[in-house]
Amino acid sequence: MRISNRVTTTSLVIPFAFFVGVALSAEPEIGVLTLHGVGSQRRGSDFDAELREILQDKAGEKTRIVVKTVYFHGESRNRQSELWKEFDRLEDRFPDSLDHKIIRRLMLVTVGDALAYANNPTDENSFYRCAHNEVRSALDSLEAELGEGSPVAVVAHSLGCKVVFDYLCDVQTGQGIWAGNKRPSEFQKLANLRLLITTGCNLPFFDSAVPATEQRFFRPNKEFQWVNFYDRDDLLGWPLRPLGGRFGEIVQDEERNRIGSLLTSHFKYWQDDQLNEEIAERILRLTRTNTVASE
Repeated sequence: MRISNRVTTTSLVIPFAFFVGVALSAEPEIGVLTLHGVGSQRRGSDFDAELREILQDKAGEKTRIVVKTVYFHGESRNRQSELWKEFDRLEDRFPDSLDHKIIRRLMLVTVGDALAYANNPTDENSFYRCAHNEVRSALDSLEAELGEGSPVAVVAHSLGCKVVFDYLCDVQTGQGIWAGNKRPSEFQKLANLRLLITTGCNLPFFDSAVPATEQRFFRPNKEFQWVNFYDRDDLLGWPLRPLGGRFGEIVQDEERNRIGSLLTSHFKYWQDDQLNEEIAERILRLTRTNTVASE
């Protein structure tokens, strides 16, 4: 009997020690979703490459970072390219028929994107719904690689801020692509979203005429933070707290008056070394926050 007891005790201690060791050695995981803004960002472009590199360098072997990028332009970018070719052909036949072509093209891919996104959002094949389906697809891919309960951060720029904001509003209220019988999973609802970072955010352009829009938005969880970076020279990037309501309660506006000039600042956030360093630091803090929250 004594031998049997020793064997039984040993057989219990070894697996217990193994599982404790696995639990202690398991690396924390963070999911990151990035959304581009205006401009010619095609699938596979590396607009967020610097942020990815800094995140991996800072995380090292201590934290596993999984980044998924949302390319929401889709067919609108192809349509704009084809349209611009037609204007080039016009120039070939009638030289000097258009002035300020560079500015015109810039307006096409900025104002044109915003108008296309806001146009007919309830239509099944609208730019609005196609963009939100891209967000859902990226989240599904992120969920497949992450452990359950892993914290998620979203970094969005320009029109991407509006896309992810509307996605959150719709998934929380059962509208848009979630209307009808579609029920999102907890991950698709971004229930684990701990940090939303917006840069060059243009929400005031959309919500100035519809002040009730923000009433559809709720905190995904009690640990949720929203940090909005903007450059005072950026005419398309705005602070959000003046919008009032829940924006005033939730958003932390952070001015960074070094991104660029009047003409360049809106397109420089992804390339600003200091800003990327700060964003990476804030994202990596989520491992500590998540540990405390789970205890």
